[in-house]
Amino acid sequence: MRLKSVICAAAAVVVCFTASANAELHPQTIGLRFSGEAKLWGAELSYQKALGETNRLELGLLYGERDYKGCNGTIYGIAVAYQWHVPFENPAGFAWYVGPAASAFTFICNWGNHNPRQNAGVGAQIGVDYDLQTTNSIPMVISLDARPIISFLDMKDGGTDFLWGISAGVRYLF
Repeated sequence: MRLKSVICAAAAVVVCFTASANAELHPQTIGLRFSGEAKLWGAELSYQKALGETNRLELGLLYGERDYKGCNGTIYGIAVAYQWHVPFENPAGFAWYVGPAASAFTFICNWGNHNPRQNAGVGAQIGVDYDLQTTNSIPMVISLDARPIISFLDMKDGGTDFLWGISAGVRYLF
C-alpha cells in the first residue's frame, strides 16, 4: 500500500514539472487550515507566498490535540511545504498542487508527570483549491488537501510514526 502511494506521488510530481499553467498565483495568502484525523486534530495559521507563476511556499503555525499512546496532549509546531500549482482549464478558478513538506512540533501531555517531547518529520502535500476571486470577485481561496508526514523522531520510544489527515483551508488573498 505504501509503495503504491509513493509511486502515485512521484507520478504527480513529474506531471507538475511537465504541465503548463496559464494563470499566475496570487502573491500572498493568509488564513486557517483545519485538520483532523484519528490521532491529531487542530488548526494551522497558514501563510502562502508565490515563488513565480506556478510555485509557492506555505508556512504554518500548528496547534492541535493528539491522543498518543494513551496520553491525550497538546501540540504546538511549525510546518513548511513547497508546492507546484497547476490550474485546471475548466472550471475556472480550480487548481491542484503537490510538493514536499516538513514539520516540527512539541507534544505536551495533559496529565501525569510527562516531559514535553519534540518531534520532526518529512512528507508531502497534495490538494485542490478554488480561487473565489476568479468567478465571484471575492478575495478568498478555499482548499482541501492531505499532508502525510513520517516522523523520524518519535515522541515516546525513538521509532517512527505516520501522521495523515484531510485538511480544509480558507485564506484571504492579498
